Amino acid sequence: MRQAGAQEREAVSRRRSSADNVRMDASIGRSADQAWGLRILSGLAALPPTFEALRIAIALLGGRLDPLGAIFGACAGTLAALAWWFALRGHVGESRRRMKVAVLSGLALGGIGFAAGFIGPLILAPGANQGPLLGIFVTGPLGFVVGTAAGAVYARINRAA
Repeated sequence: MRQAGAQEREAVSRRRSSADNVRMDASIGRSADQAWGLRILSGLAALPPTFEALRIAIALLGGRLDPLGAIFGACAGTLAALAWWFALRGHVGESRRRMKVAVLSGLALGGIGFAAGFIGPLILAPGANQGPLLGIFVTGPLGFVVGTAAGAVYARINRAA
């Protein structure tokens, strides 16, 4: 009876030690337990966009409808969510893979939105001197938010990819 209990404790101990994330992580070039500093910095970097997103959300819920503020709030919320995601789940390899897909798709779609919003008005209305601001303040940030959300959903659905 005692021997079975000792064997069970030893098996649990082996499972715990294999889940301690001590293996080498090729994506960041160091062991996962050494990357705790990056996760702490990510948590600290998440604080300002979190407060900004909450401030804008409270203002929008208070009855001040501001479309540009909503875009900035969504962008700040997306940045905060990504930073918190890494701070809280950065030690899990599968979660880091999903983060990478989400960030890359957000940057790609944000870049496309920025280019379309910046160059489009220059072509369609060459005399409008404020045309490029559309890409800087509207289509670029919206593309980033939509791309990041779509990338996160895609990475969640295609776990094996």
